[in-house]
Amino acid sequence: MKLVNFIRGSQNRNLGQLADSIIAKKRKKWLPVVGLEIHVQLNSHSKLFSASSTIFGTPANTNVSLFDAAIPGTLPVLNRRCVELGVSTALALSCQVNPVSFFDRKHYFYADLPAGYQITQQRAPLACNGHLEFPIYQPGVHKKPYTKHSKILQVQLEQDSGKSLYDSNGRTNHRIHSSKDMDGTLLNIKRLTAENHRIWLMKIEAYLEAKDRTKKLLKKIRRLKKMQRGKGKTNRNLVDLNRAGVPLIEIVFAPDLSDGYEAAALVKELILILRRLKTCSCKMEEGALRVDANISVHKDGEKYGVRTEIKNIGSIRGVTHAVNYEIKRQVDVLESGGVIINETRAWDASLDETVPMRDKEMKQDYRFMPEPNLPPLRLDATENANENINVSKLRQSLPELPAETREKVAKTYNLLPETVLQLVREEDLFLIFNQIMNNDRKRNVKTVSSILLVELMTLINKGLADFNDGHSNIFAVLSFNLKLCSC
Repeated sequence: MKLVNFIRGSQNRNLGQLADSIIAKKRKKWLPVVGLEIHVQLNSHSKLFSASSTIFGTPANTNVSLFDAAIPGTLPVLNRRCVELGVSTALALSCQVNPVSFFDRKHYFYADLPAGYQITQQRAPLACNGHLEFPIYQPGVHKKPYTKHSKILQVQLEQDSGKSLYDSNGRTNHRIHSSKDMDGTLLNIKRLTAENHRIWLMKIEAYLEAKDRTKKLLKKIRRLKKMQRGKGKTNRNLVDLNRAGVPLIEIVFAPDLSDGYEAAALVKELILILRRLKTCSCKMEEGALRVDANISVHKDGEKYGVRTEIKNIGSIRGVTHAVNYEIKRQVDVLESGGVIINETRAWDASLDETVPMRDKEMKQDYRFMPEPNLPPLRLDATENANENINVSKLRQSLPELPAETREKVAKTYNLLPETVLQLVREEDLFLIFNQIMNNDRKRNVKTVSSILLVELMTLINKGLADFNDGHSNIFAVLSFNLKLCSC
């Protein structure tokens, strides 16, 4: 391995390529296995079991009902709209919708879970046995698109928990939420122990002062210094229950993916479907869609290795990098004679690596039990359903899905698969493409698609244009080139 590293560091291009090929061949014997669990916030005005609002960004603890705060004597009332959205999503994912499903209590004790349990569906979920077919194409990585199938084990309704903010006295880990400074630099100050406080504080303070950063971050630094010196000791858990009870569906996929590109492509396809259904806003920056990835590696012919779970990945790029990094990390550990620990990890985008959160060697007993305050959820598959939710009508109301759109565009315009994929993947871009072609059918479709995918996307990526500016403004920017397409 030292020889390989020496060759890699060599200025000789051929030797560097040789080193990369040696490492690639060495790692070919390891087979990665990736499975995703995706939490989707449903587009409803009220929570799953209460009438409280689900609006994002409201002041702390303003969207909290007596039931959300687990006041004794309050009872859950199931939101019909959430069930309909869950059923529509399950049908779009080719799932088998269960005519009868049950709610369960999943017990665990966190400060942001007032009742001490989460209401979910463990024994008999809303739907099961589905599949998702999705294309994978990453320019610069794949020569051409290919299609992958991922099996869906189950789709279940459940409520979200609240949000905790930890303010401790320096003897435990600090979790301070990320802040963005004036230049857009994201500083993640977390998992700071008493031993490394001083070093990090010096680094951060010097960085902030050198760049004339905001006073808010400097106040955080000074507060941490006081806590390190033993002054102003606090030991508080700040809890915001606005998210407590927010409606979710959890979609559990089988472990049948092999790298971060496939995982990201699956998430992209799911987001397209959810937006077509208007099930979810899919704003990952607001926590409306969160991804958990279970990853392991093993040799061909052997059983699956010990898996690790990466929790709450908050971006599509993060999914790609987190999964690929964790695969590489596990292979490196095993190649060096180490052992993979069954643990939960988090993706740190600032360090571009996964960091440990907690181990899972001791299996936690959630003490599942039937929810006594909710009757079985019964769905009606017949067309004459009155009170129960009508699955047949929901099936008929499904919109055109992305796979159908791609097939139609490919047949109508005879475009390359990668061009069709890129057009349909961006919803606003596809709307502009349709408007341009409907206005003048004589336009050269290949030139139009090239202008949109290259020139327009370049302007958008540089911040010189924005889909939110309106299609008319974008047409004005592209008017000269579009006239050439009609010639």
